[in-house]
Amino acid sequence: MSQGDSENQAIAENQPAARRDDSALELSQSIEVVATATSWQGPLPPPAVLQQYEDVLPGSAKGIFQRWETQSDHRMRVESVTMDRDAKRSYTGLIFAFILSLTIVASGTYIAVAVEA
Repeated sequence: MSQGDSENQAIAENQPAARRDDSALELSQSIEVVATATSWQGPLPPPAVLQQYEDVLPGSAKGIFQRWETQSDHRMRVESVTMDRDAKRSYTGLIFAFILSLTIVASGTYIAVAVEA
């Protein structure tokens, strides 16, 4: 037996029997943890959840709505800019394709006339 074991045994022997039984009982009891998760679809929580937020922190529901409105405005601006840029890109592609096709037709015509002469 090591020195640490003999010290622990001496301490355990000096404790009252009731105390040793209580600590053994505490260790033998299991702790049950129950966790629940809530989810929803959409940008805002359901009204019942908003009410719970409001009960815990007054004004939090208003903050959630303001955050949602800010995010929604931002998303709409980004989508608008993206659509404008995509439209410009597609028109630019059409213009360059037209120029390229005219260049090919003109080059082919020039070569056909130059070879015959």
